[in-house]
Amino acid sequence: MNEKGSILSVDDNETLVTTISMILNRKGYQVETAFNGQEAIDLTKTRPFNLIFLDLKMPGMNGLDVMKHIRKIRPKANILIMTAYGSQEYNTEAIDAGAIHVLHKPFNMVEVLSLIDEIISSDHHS
Repeated sequence: MNEKGSILSVDDNETLVTTISMILNRKGYQVETAFNGQEAIDLTKTRPFNLIFLDLKMPGMNGLDVMKHIRKIRPKANILIMTAYGSQEYNTEAIDAGAIHVLHKPFNMVEVLSLIDEIISSDHHS
């Protein structure tokens, strides 16, 4: 199968990460998973990802802190924040910190897949 791109999915909710990973794998993406911020940072050090799917609220290090660390390692990383908290303040903070988009849980996976395809295909052409 022609690999469409690599994605890192980061969330402390293992069921969500597993579900997203299975769907993305079926769509032809290579997916790595991390269940906390430190795992995500460590994986980002080992290889670049076309997209990082990052939860905002996690125990220990939150998504914004993780994103700041990842930006030091991979300044051009495409980071998509997902959150169950609909606060405009979080959205603004996430975008200001370098997120390319903020998704609110529960999200429509069809829309998310379309967004991911768009981000990764434009990334391959840049």
